[in-house]
Amino acid sequence: MSKKIKIIIAIVIVLVAVVAVAWYFLRGRENQDMEVNKRIKGEPRLVEIYNKVKDYQSKPQDAENLIAEGFNWKSLGELTQDQYFFQKALGIYELGIQKFGE
Repeated sequence: MSKKIKIIIAIVIVLVAVVAVAWYFLRGRENQDMEVNKRIKGEPRLVEIYNKVKDYQSKPQDAENLIAEGFNWKSLGELTQDQYFFQKALGIYELGIQKFGE
């Protein structure tokens, strides 16, 4: 194969990967909303807390916002006793530790 064909193939592979990652993240947010809505069943207090989570997710990922987001996930876990929410909180806290140290 010529060098031009190899470069074109590499570019196509990179473009496909970028589109796949973008699609995954866009669908991931929708899937999260569907999963959470199924678990909180429209209870006003739980919806209010989840709206806070979404608000913090839209803000920059600084230490304060990650702590607040994790706290709200944990609050949902405590109110519902659903391990899904505790796992989300743990994931946010672990991200904060990775980004900002121990």
